[in-house]
Amino acid sequence: MRMRRAGWAGVLGVAAGLAGCLALTGCAADAPSGTAPAATKACPPSPAADVAGLVTPEQLCAADGRAWRPSTYTFIVNTPEWASSAECDAARRDAWWGAWSHVQEDIQTIDLGVSAEPDRLEASVGIALIGDDEDGVAADPLAALDAEVAACTASDPAWTAVSHAGWNGVSGPTQPDADDVRSTWWTDAGDRWVVVQTYVANGVTAAEAEDAQAALLTVLDAQSAALAD
Repeated sequence: MRMRRAGWAGVLGVAAGLAGCLALTGCAADAPSGTAPAATKACPPSPAADVAGLVTPEQLCAADGRAWRPSTYTFIVNTPEWASSAECDAARRDAWWGAWSHVQEDIQTIDLGVSAEPDRLEASVGIALIGDDEDGVAADPLAALDAEVAACTASDPAWTAVSHAGWNGVSGPTQPDADDVRSTWWTDAGDRWVVVQTYVANGVTAAEAEDAQAALLTVLDAQSAALAD
């Protein structure tokens, strides 16, 4: 069984305006708590989570008042598209077989609607709770992910290591020169481990993209609370 590990020392925090921060190489900022919109409304009940310990749209709505809802689609996980180096390639191989390859099969999807137009998609979030004992999972999958980020961000300035309240992660483009910037996070959950990835919808405004990044902090905090319960 894996031992719980402390988060990286000195990794970059993520701010609500992470998307803007990523445009500047080496930009770093502290991560504030998620900020709820000024106006909130009653949260419609959502189905119970398929997996015990998984946060629900209703819990997210209660936390920040945003238009969270169950998704009718399955979130497609995108792994980082790193610039190649010998160290990065070796770490990426270990992270793929020991961690990344197990995420998609366990993914649960939650959508976020635009505040003024809840039916219009602002972002989608994929959350996976994965057992330590699944076949092929690394002895410490989070260590494999951390090692990949450490090795690959050293030679690829397009990607940024991030950290928030016990979560480690990385943010950057899934393909070279692409606008599809994703943030992926992971944390230890005792006999399980958790991966959260966010996708900001195409066609949103800059303000909506910034709100989606701020909303992600609600997801991380609420998911931690759900695991604690």
